[in-house]
Amino acid sequence: HLIKTPNKIIFEFNRTKIFFERLLTQKIDLKRPTLDLNNHVNLSLPKKYLTLFIGATNYCRCWPIENFVKVIEYILANFKDVDILICGGSGELAESNKITKILKNKRIHNYVGLTTLMNLIEIISKSRMLLSNESNAPHIAVAFEVHTIVLYNGLNFRRFAPYPKNM
Repeated sequence: HLIKTPNKIIFEFNRTKIFFERLLTQKIDLKRPTLDLNNHVNLSLPKKYLTLFIGATNYCRCWPIENFVKVIEYILANFKDVDILICGGSGELAESNKITKILKNKRIHNYVGLTTLMNLIEIISKSRMLLSNESNAPHIAVAFEVHTIVLYNGLNFRRFAPYPKNM
């Protein structure tokens, strides 16, 4: 090994931090990811909403759409002042359209395939909560301290989720 890192499974953020501390031979004071959106984007978003990120890089990481529908039904029935924003890449457009066709509710906003990365970051940063498949979305949420539920299939457990309590 050119640069030694712990020979055990640790959270990937911490492994990368250790790597760069050893490479640079200096301590890096970074507790968790952070982002600053000042002067970048300003979407017109509902006042109070939850974000669902329905995509993932691999189908085995995706929760069935029928389950997302059940969660949305519950939220719409029990939280009258909360909208739902559905996000994902253009590859999830058929799934998001299926959700909106089944539920037909004006409080559901389908942003799938319509956002840039900066738009997605803004949406997540202002969200009351994120419900997401294992993807980039939970990492964005952590940077803004947004309450997050990750639907995780268990592969690579502890490398990417759950986040350590000190983050």
